Amino acid sequence: MRKPVLLACAVLVCGFLSACGALAPAQEGLWEELGLSPDQAVASADDREISAGLYLYWLTEITDGIRAYYSAQGQEADWSAEVEEGVTLEQYAKERALESAAVYATVENWAQRYDCTLTEADRAEAAQAWADTAAEQGGEDAYLAALAQKGLDEAGGRRMAEDHILYQKLCALAMEEGSGLWEEEADLAEFYTRRGYMTVDLVEVPADGAEEAAALFGRINESTDPVAELAAIRQERGQSGWPRTLLPGDGSLPDAYAQAAAALSPGQISGVVEGPEGFAILGRLEDDPEAVRLELMDQRLLESARSARMEVSQSYQELDVEALCAALEEVRKP
Repeated sequence: MRKPVLLACAVLVCGFLSACGALAPAQEGLWEELGLSPDQAVASADDREISAGLYLYWLTEITDGIRAYYSAQGQEADWSAEVEEGVTLEQYAKERALESAAVYATVENWAQRYDCTLTEADRAEAAQAWADTAAEQGGEDAYLAALAQKGLDEAGGRRMAEDHILYQKLCALAMEEGSGLWEEEADLAEFYTRRGYMTVDLVEVPADGAEEAAALFGRINESTDPVAELAAIRQERGQSGWPRTLLPGDGSLPDAYAQAAAALSPGQISGVVEGPEGFAILGRLEDDPEAVRLELMDQRLLESARSARMEVSQSYQELDVEALCAALEEVRKP
């Protein structure tokens, strides 16, 4: 299952902050604890500025994840410890956050390159989504306060939301034949094969249906076209969502099912495979490179972000992760 490069900026920012109307008055936030302004540039990617707010958002996400990892092992994160030769845990966290922020800068650069702009309809949709999400968060004040705890003021959240819309437009452009982001069939096929994608269909049977699964396998196995028969049975049983193009181990299938599918050649079916909640019979379909068109665009986007010419400010260099963690504790106090 595809996981887009821009994962909606996490649920909190996914509300597509309004691109219309006046901004709320500036409020206190994480940036103040660190002596920063949310809109000041702390870095750039190919000359596209990365704001302190955007960077702090991702640094907060990453440091929270690291601290949770160590806490689960009964330890505290030692930010000065080396995690690989010549790289401390602090450096690792800061670099990963910068990489994430650079993806957003690259989306903006690509949108400019390919003439993707926000329409009035986009802005109206954003305004409504902002209102809906603010209501879900307990009102606009509560929503803005939650953003501020992650380093974002409203303007920064708005920019992230607009980047998400621009990303969707880039995806649409990648599906438009003849556009600047259209990929040729040979490139899609090479990507599909190199990454190890496979296109899979399956029929699932509940845990108490071992005999039923065996009977279904017999019916499929006796068919002159087992893959087509498997699809017919799936449709008869009202099972939707298949076939899918996926990567083994991407979480789309339980491990036992994924291993069984990977062992097949196109046109083959598996036997009855036992999974965590029942049984399945899987079929391997012919390769479908067209199904990974957006995945290839994502790959190109990531490569562009990783190869971007990066520059960082003195504020970035001086930002201390230990101080960030202390600031987070402060702004999160009830």
